[in-house]
Amino acid sequence: MAAVAATATPGTSVGEAHRLLREHGIHHLPVLDGDLLVGIVSQRDLLRAESDALPIRDAMSRMVFVLSPETPLSRAARIFRERRLPVLLVLDGRSLAGVLRATDVLETAWDRAKC
Repeated sequence: MAAVAATATPGTSVGEAHRLLREHGIHHLPVLDGDLLVGIVSQRDLLRAESDALPIRDAMSRMVFVLSPETPLSRAARIFRERRLPVLLVLDGRSLAGVLRATDVLETAWDRAKC
C-alpha cells in the first residue's frame, strides 16, 4: 500500500485534476468531500471530459471499491481480478489510509515466490 499522494474535491476542475496527476506521477485521484470518500477519478475519466473547466464530479466514478488495512492480499488479488481494477483505496474506518495498486500485489507475490 502506498500513501495517498494527492486528493481532490468534487468541485476540483478537470484541468486542476490533470495537473495533480502529472505533478504526483499518478493515474488515479481519490475524491473527498471533507473527510468522506465520495469517488475516484482516473486519467482516462479526465481525458473523456468535454472541458478542463468542468468539475470532476461530472467525470468521477462514485462506485469505489475499498479495503481495510487488515484485508488479506489474497482477497485484494481476487477483487483486482474479478473487477479488473487498477487500484483499490484503503480505508481505516472512514479515513483514507492509502492506495493499493494491482502491481503492488503482483510485486509482493513475485517477491514471496522468489524465497
